[in-house]
Amino acid sequence: MASPCPRTLAAGLALLAAACTSDMNITVTRLPAADGVVAAGPHCAPESLDAEQAETRACVALGEVFVGDTGRSWNCGRERVEVDLVSVACSVGANALQLEPVLTSGCYQARAQLLACPEGEG
Repeated sequence: MASPCPRTLAAGLALLAAACTSDMNITVTRLPAADGVVAAGPHCAPESLDAEQAETRACVALGEVFVGDTGRSWNCGRERVEVDLVSVACSVGANALQLEPVLTSGCYQARAQLLACPEGEG
């Protein structure tokens, strides 16, 4: 019986490259409140808030983002997902995130509300 494993390192790497990816599934839903909001600058560092903090600070939801694996993702740990969340948040002008981990995969996945909160409160 023939082995299902590749016989050479090159063949094995080619198979791995074809089957796996470092891409993540990133889905962004912008709300009307995001219209006219400009992307944040290069030093953007959105803070993480829970629902109570977001309500107390009168934050406005700009949208929602989901970052998860594609089914073939391999670079999908918490750090990678958080970098993607921050990147999206900054691109829509959000200065805060309300994070909700999604526990349905071997990869770390998360959904977050993209928030614009008044500065200087907290």
